[in-house]
Amino acid sequence: MADPAGLRLRAIYLDTLTCIIKRSAAFRRGFSQQPPNLQIRWLILAYLSLTHEGVRLSIHVQPRARQSALVGLHGDAVKIALNVPPVEGRANEALRRFLADLFHLPFSQIAITSGLSSRHKTVLLEGCSLAAAQGVLSAAGITAAGTEVGSSA
Repeated sequence: MADPAGLRLRAIYLDTLTCIIKRSAAFRRGFSQQPPNLQIRWLILAYLSLTHEGVRLSIHVQPRARQSALVGLHGDAVKIALNVPPVEGRANEALRRFLADLFHLPFSQIAITSGLSSRHKTVLLEGCSLAAAQGVLSAAGITAAGTEVGSSA
C-alpha cells in the first residue's frame, strides 16, 4: 500500500508546477511585444560588447575624410571618419590614435582584432569598462536612442 502523505506531496508539487506554467504562459501572452527600452539596450550591445580582455567595439571607417571625427552610427557599427588615405596601414594607425585620444587610453591598449584591410573593423579596448566606453560614446553624441529606433518602432 502506498504512503498517503507521499501521494499528497506529489499532488501538491504537480499543482504548483501547473500554476507556474500557466502563469508563465499568461506572462508571455501579455508581453508579446518587446518594450522599447529592451530594443534600445540591444542597439547599444550591437556595436559594443564586453569581453574578459576589455571592450570590443565594432567600427565602420571612412578614410580620406576632410577631418577625423566620430560621425555616428552606420548599421550596427560606429562610423569614424579619418583624414588619412588607406595606404600601408596609415588609416589603421590613425584609427588607433584617434580611439586612444577619445577613450583616454594608451596607444598600446588599442588593438584591431579583425578587418585590417577593410572598412568594417573590430577593435579591442584593453582595460576599458563597458560603462566607461558607453559614457565616452554618449558624451560624443553616439546614443542608442537614435533615429533608427524611432523609425522602426
